[in-house]
Amino acid sequence: MNDAEHVDLRSLRLWVDRAYHDYAQLSARHSSRAERRRLRVLHEAVHGRVGKGPDSLRALMAAGVVRYRERLSLPDRSLPEALIVELVVEALWPVVVAARLPMDWLEDLSLITSPRLALLVNDARTLQDAGRKVDRTAMTRAIAGYNYSLGVLNLLDDLNDPRRGGSFLSAAAVATGVERPPIDPNLSPRRMLQWILAGAVSAGAAGLSASLAIKRTGQRSRHGSGYLNERLGPGREILSRKFHPR
Repeated sequence: MNDAEHVDLRSLRLWVDRAYHDYAQLSARHSSRAERRRLRVLHEAVHGRVGKGPDSLRALMAAGVVRYRERLSLPDRSLPEALIVELVVEALWPVVVAARLPMDWLEDLSLITSPRLALLVNDARTLQDAGRKVDRTAMTRAIAGYNYSLGVLNLLDDLNDPRRGGSFLSAAAVATGVERPPIDPNLSPRRMLQWILAGAVSAGAAGLSASLAIKRTGQRSRHGSGYLNERLGPGREILSRKFHPR
């Protein structure tokens, strides 16, 4: 990918660089070796240095979630469904604009989120490589056209697990001065959503749960608690067309 086409990538790099260097200035008593390692993975990922496995993806999505929480402003008329789609877009956007991703990123992302969301990200990156602009609005339109609840639940499960995405989410939050997230695999996805949305959805929690159709069923993935029982539905051509409807 051509960095000149991705202002969002440069902005993300500046944000990560500042967090990375600010955290490095903390004394050993106020910092964690594990969090420093997670931030190093994120720092390397936004600069195009990625290793094997899903850690780079988890770091990028955690950064997207924390940045979203930092700047979230909630109009009174916002609907739960609109907030969820917006969250998914912000979590996936760093992956969309990343200069490089691990070799097996598509399979890993399908397990962390869902096959459908992973294919949408792949389509967005393919279109950008072909010189066609894909912005957040196009991504939002594409995601809103499908049942995204499976991908959201899988992502929240991943962020809620300290052995998986939770460690990256916590590191990014602490390094940027955001309240530490309530990471606990025993908590419901709604609790993680309330933290991400800074409590803004507490009044509409019932509607939010209904929007996601939260269920604890499905086949578990090799990464722990991701679900693999989603049907892909439309073919790749249809997915690409979502970004550029005729």
